[in-house]
Amino acid sequence: PKNNSRETPELGQPQDYRMNLDILTAASADYYPRIVNLIGSLHTFESQDDDGADGQPHKVHVYDLGFTYAQRLELACMKNVVLHDFNITQYPKHVQVLSNYAWKIIILSNHLGDLSKKMLSENRITMDKKAAVLWLDGGLEVRAPFIEETKDAMSYYGHSCAFVGPLAGADLNGAPS
Repeated sequence: PKNNSRETPELGQPQDYRMNLDILTAASADYYPRIVNLIGSLHTFESQDDDGADGQPHKVHVYDLGFTYAQRLELACMKNVVLHDFNITQYPKHVQVLSNYAWKIIILSNHLGDLSKKMLSENRITMDKKAAVLWLDGGLEVRAPFIEETKDAMSYYGHSCAFVGPLAGADLNGAPS
């Protein structure tokens, strides 16, 4: 069986680290093949017994930045995928330019607000009920160790951060490690 606890140095008590994890991503029609690949990699490499709190599977929330009708139908039929409309036209022009990525923080903020409201309405805001949100860009492909290690880090530390480019292998001050 999986070890579902962590020793918390501050408290010295084991802590249940199973959580509801919402995986978020977004794309337009041009990036649809990459979103399908991301979802496929999540389905392939997430272990069968790896589900969130209360035995519910982790959901992949896909935000529509301009899918075709056929693409939307296909996404709606995928296992553990929740398709969300995102009315980008209600935001300023700079948000509507997809290459600016200004829509990303709006989606994250809206999703976190909706998640908070849902947990409050279900009376699930307690120390033993955790929820987390993980943004994965549509062009990514995940592998088994990444999923497990990321969820462990998010649960234990409350966040996860990946460095790329010149920061990889550097300490927080930018010096090589």
